[in-house]
Amino acid sequence: MNVQIFTRLLWKDYRLLRSLAIAAPLSTLGFFILLELISHLVPLGRSDTLGGATAIWSFVPFLVAFGAPALLIGSEEDSGSLAWLRTLPANWKPIIASKFLVSFGCLMWSWLIGTLLLFVTFGIHQKEILFDITNSKQQVDGPFPAALGTIGLSIAALLCSLFTATYFRSAIVGLIASAPMFGGALWAFFGLFVWWSGAARPMPFSADALFWFVAIACLVLLALTGLTTLASRQRLTGPERDWSALSKANRIRSAYQPPMSTGYKLGAALAGRRPSPFHALLWQSFRPNAWYYLLAVVISIAAGVLVHADQNSRALGYILLAIVGFAIAGLTFYSDSIRGRSAFFFDRGISPRLVWVTRLLPSFVLIHLILLIAISPFLITVNLAQETAMILSIYAGGLAAYAMAVLFSQATTRPLLSFFAGPVAVHFSGMFLVLAVFGFYPWAVGVLLISAAILFVASYRLTNLWTQRKAYTKHYVLTSVKYIAAALLFPVLVVLAIRWSTMLPNTSTWRQDMFAMELPTSDRDPIAIRPGAGNQRLRLSTPVTIPLGDELDWILSKELADEDNIGEHISLLRLSEVFIDPQHSSYQGQQFWISRIGHPDTTLFDDQLAVIDVLQKWSRVVRDQAIEGQSSFNELLYVAEHADWLSTLALQMMVNQSGVNVEIRQRLVNLPSDQTVQQSRRNSLIRHWRSYQESRSGFWGGYPNPPTLPWLVIERVRAQRAVDHLTMETLEQTRQGDWFTFAETAVGYETIAYIRRDTDVNNVYAYYPLYPSEWIRRFGEIDQRLKTLRGFAGSKSGE
Repeated sequence: MNVQIFTRLLWKDYRLLRSLAIAAPLSTLGFFILLELISHLVPLGRSDTLGGATAIWSFVPFLVAFGAPALLIGSEEDSGSLAWLRTLPANWKPIIASKFLVSFGCLMWSWLIGTLLLFVTFGIHQKEILFDITNSKQQVDGPFPAALGTIGLSIAALLCSLFTATYFRSAIVGLIASAPMFGGALWAFFGLFVWWSGAARPMPFSADALFWFVAIACLVLLALTGLTTLASRQRLTGPERDWSALSKANRIRSAYQPPMSTGYKLGAALAGRRPSPFHALLWQSFRPNAWYYLLAVVISIAAGVLVHADQNSRALGYILLAIVGFAIAGLTFYSDSIRGRSAFFFDRGISPRLVWVTRLLPSFVLIHLILLIAISPFLITVNLAQETAMILSIYAGGLAAYAMAVLFSQATTRPLLSFFAGPVAVHFSGMFLVLAVFGFYPWAVGVLLISAAILFVASYRLTNLWTQRKAYTKHYVLTSVKYIAAALLFPVLVVLAIRWSTMLPNTSTWRQDMFAMELPTSDRDPIAIRPGAGNQRLRLSTPVTIPLGDELDWILSKELADEDNIGEHISLLRLSEVFIDPQHSSYQGQQFWISRIGHPDTTLFDDQLAVIDVLQKWSRVVRDQAIEGQSSFNELLYVAEHADWLSTLALQMMVNQSGVNVEIRQRLVNLPSDQTVQQSRRNSLIRHWRSYQESRSGFWGGYPNPPTLPWLVIERVRAQRAVDHLTMETLEQTRQGDWFTFAETAVGYETIAYIRRDTDVNNVYAYYPLYPSEWIRRFGEIDQRLKTLRGFAGSKSGE
């Protein structure tokens, strides 16, 4: 081998792939940076972040594996340099070896950068990377073997792409054929491994079969290398192949050249009327890509079958639809961009508008077929109205992705590069929009229809420069960047405008009155409220450990006699256990409920009356202190409101069971008055609201958590106004008492104020506080029972 010639071949191939070798690591770096921003600014768990990082780590190298050989050989085929190499007296082996080494080096370079960034991401999120080959069951399993296998798969993909790129003269055909060949190689590998090693399944497998796994993998790679060598020898030294009707006329070329012979079709055409410019240009656009479009339709129909199958098959179907969609978008301007054929239109004075319409129309129709297949599972559902947002999101997102890929199909100086630049640009744009707006407003994806329209206008306005072969000029690049920026920023502005226009009314006057309002105070020493006296929500403690009889009487008497503390001797949850029957459910629906009430003249009945005495004492003390500012709003909720809710429910069930006797009447007389209940809620809530304005701490036991991104300041304003309206209307209801109606309105305020979580709010075993709307319903239940029980207090015994 002539070293000098081989070195020059390496340099030539390196220059062809130099842009890809630079773009691939930069794309990986950009993806990782966007992922980190999303993970810190958008609610995203660590497992989701690391899963996304792993997907990014493998995404770009596989693009390089499939794209590098296609770019090398396809670019030389389009430029004619591959035909020129056939005329040289050089050996074919250095030529193909140079292309393989440069492609392999580019692939390994992208893996190296991606792996380093993956290590950094795992380090940031404090996730240990395990390098074990086998697990505790002596099976080859885990992240490290999977990573090695993924790198091996990329090498196989590189060899498949190199084979198809050398075997097929058309770069597009070779690129399309590399995917099924790669799938066939995988099928052959796993089939051979299972058959030869006797393993029960491909993955995971026993450590004893590791040797056969590696050996068969090497065998498959050698077979792919041999096929690539044979195809390269035939391509560079053998005669040109005749592909009959599919390649005989070289369809991409024939759309621009007059026919070599006069057939019956041409005679029939000449005998008829002359086609219009629109029909002629449409035929010229469709003919070179007709077989690709037919293949796209077949694959889309097959993907449509998958999206209507089970969940795993549906994911594969959507992946196939996305790949076909990007391929169709890349074909839009591809055939006209080869060897600068777009100048054909400019030289003949053809309208750029007509060129743009005829180039876009075939792929535009096909992309709508793909989008129809994508949304078809949602169109056949029973509740079509509930799926409207999802249908609009899929359609708008798919159309915007297609429009951007079409723009890159026109803008790339190397036609084949558009098939890779488009998907990368769409993924970058998607991650940016998730970070900027859709991570917080997933319902707003439909505004991408505006972005799609902007990108269509961009490709339309730039068609004139494209026909002049000025796609690489500064003017073209700057104009396309402006349109892309507009397409990315416009959804953000539209969504923020919608959020601003739907903001609650300003409450500045009410806020001034709240700060100026005078509230009663007290100089006496407050009674200490111990943590056990209250709880964020009533729930069942397991196991039930409340003592009964004399021991309970002694504990309760000490609690009633204690004048310095509340909850010093027993907790609220332990008190509630007196009303729990371990043999029956202690919940009504999803709410804690009393499951047993003792009969009069029983020890259980006496114990429950003593517990009610403790609960009424707690309520009285905390409400009195809340009026004078010595107990906080949270203490009022967690102690007094819980105590009143539980004691009134118990008394109501006792009255329903046994009527009003002397012992029950005594507890009915001790119920808090309406004035005490209203003033305690009003005064403590006002102080609570003032405290929240100063410290931004918890509110109603929760924590309003609006986005902190600078451009989402409107959400913080909306949250503040929602807090104000929730407080203002709650204070109004302390006078009116229409709690149940207001509770529905309060749910909306919670959502706007970012208090409500996505978790199950009715989980009976939950430890987090009740939401404001839940407390408001509880206020209504307490007031309703208090009114009923006061009526019983005035009735005769036994009625």
